[in-house]
Amino acid sequence: MKIISHIQTDHVDKLLKRARRAGRTSQRNYLVCQYLGSFDAKLHATLKAHGAMRPHRRPDLAKLVTIASGLDPWKGTNEPVRVHWKPKDTPPGHRTVLEFGIENRALQYLVRDVLIAVLELHPNQYATRGGVHAAIRHTKQALIDGYLWAAELDINDCYPSFDEEKLSSLLPLPKEVTDHVIISRYLNLPSGFSCIEDSLGDDHEGDAITPGANSAARRGTPQGSAASPIVAEAMVAIALKAVPPLGVIIAYADNVLLLAKTKSDRDSMTKALLAAFEAHPVGRLRLSPRTFAPGEPVEFLGHRLTLCKGGVRVEPDVDNKQKFEAEVKCELAYLNRTKSAAARRECLRRLEEYIQSWTASFKLCDDIEAFRSDWLARAQAQFKEAPKSASEKKNPMNNTVSKTFKLHADQKEIVEAALKHAKEKSGTAHDTVALELIAQQFMGTGLAFEDLESAMAAEYKKAGDLDEFLTKVATHVEEITGKSVQIVVGV
Repeated sequence: MKIISHIQTDHVDKLLKRARRAGRTSQRNYLVCQYLGSFDAKLHATLKAHGAMRPHRRPDLAKLVTIASGLDPWKGTNEPVRVHWKPKDTPPGHRTVLEFGIENRALQYLVRDVLIAVLELHPNQYATRGGVHAAIRHTKQALIDGYLWAAELDINDCYPSFDEEKLSSLLPLPKEVTDHVIISRYLNLPSGFSCIEDSLGDDHEGDAITPGANSAARRGTPQGSAASPIVAEAMVAIALKAVPPLGVIIAYADNVLLLAKTKSDRDSMTKALLAAFEAHPVGRLRLSPRTFAPGEPVEFLGHRLTLCKGGVRVEPDVDNKQKFEAEVKCELAYLNRTKSAAARRECLRRLEEYIQSWTASFKLCDDIEAFRSDWLARAQAQFKEAPKSASEKKNPMNNTVSKTFKLHADQKEIVEAALKHAKEKSGTAHDTVALELIAQQFMGTGLAFEDLESAMAAEYKKAGDLDEFLTKVATHVEEITGKSVQIVVGV
């Protein structure tokens, strides 16, 4: 691209190397400021930001030089920031996610690059060095080496938990840069939210909701910022220094996995890490620990690792599998009923792209190639098969049918509990997908109840009459026990 000719890449790399090798703090701070003020570095960051944006939101390439020239990390930008709510991976609840324009993104990449260069992280932190796959490879090797007692810990609400005032003293940046690029306090946020539904092919474009409720988006560092992961790594690195060297430490952003060869070593490491986060200089950080004993699968970063004969089996964890299958089956059902050729082609394209992307994120898993081929074949087969129930409407992309149910209070409670349970198990945020999963379960197994009380309550509702219900109960008890039964109801 023509824009590349404006960037002196060698100059950018030299600035970063000099900052990384600085021997004295004062020298490092000077070089950091020199890098942040460099036009080459700004243009380099702007180009990165441009590539990270969704295509329809990218500015014209011809404008990037002008945009880079106007960047000032000490003052930030007044560019509006889009605010979304996104369902959490483990319902219920939402997380606040910010979507940035080219100016904010460029400033974040500018600061991120210099932080990656000068921060002293733990050698086994992987968010900016190898990513998830490197962390999983290390975990697999640790299990092979006999580190079978494990504890997985992640920070609750990590980014909003950082104290903004304390954060500025813990990062090798000028305070003004931390204030206007790293934290959320001075961002130009709108007065409303959009809701991101976590579904296949979603374009993150929801309707505005909850006007004025943007206080949550102003706490700590923003979710969605290119600089936030490296900041989280820096804060985690401080705590990791307190962990005794009794085993293996593997970290990715705000997730930490501790592995040891004995239970006492694992527990000592876990206790030390929890105490370090409790007294963290950036503010009190709370963790949710899970422990794994030898023989149990270790779950980390969406993967499930099981020690077996010949090595370690790696696969997606149950939640990720269920979420994937729910999303794909929903799209296959759409293909099954949609008549329009154009809509079917678009659905197939979206479905194949999702399958390829999802399986690529789990490329270290055993049999993932066969898994991908199987689901792609299913998609192709469903695409080729004639629709079984086609809509005659002109807009097949909205091929839905409305059904209205009137529920008694107790029925409403049961239905809502069932939908919530199905959402939690599958990872979907949609009532319709949850309802479909419940229906599929019923078609496969019929009615099933957790206990006798639930079964009897359902039978009573179906009978509609007390005498008829008691007669059925007495008959069943007689059949089971072989004895005569008489039920007397008091008045």
